[in-house]
Amino acid sequence: MKRALGVCYYPEHWDETVWHEDAARMAQSGITWVRIGEFAWSRIEPEPGKLEWDWLDRAVETLGKTPMTTGPWFERNMSREQVTATDSLSG
Repeated sequence: MKRALGVCYYPEHWDETVWHEDAARMAQSGITWVRIGEFAWSRIEPEPGKLEWDWLDRAVETLGKTPMTTGPWFERNMSREQVTATDSLSG
């Protein structure tokens, strides 16, 4: 059985120009999945009701160009529409 090795990555703290290099290093190190965005809500929703997913989409796209995944649970179970709908219930 192949072991999975994961890492937390915070693309919101790094210049976008280094994301590709970071992703390549993670893949070369044997990282198989990456968790991102868990502390980024203030960047996703910089003001109430204003959602900005573009930077996170680019981060996922960058990481997706490697053999890594950004998290099988999220990919199987959540869509952006579900996250947005769930968040709008709390407002």
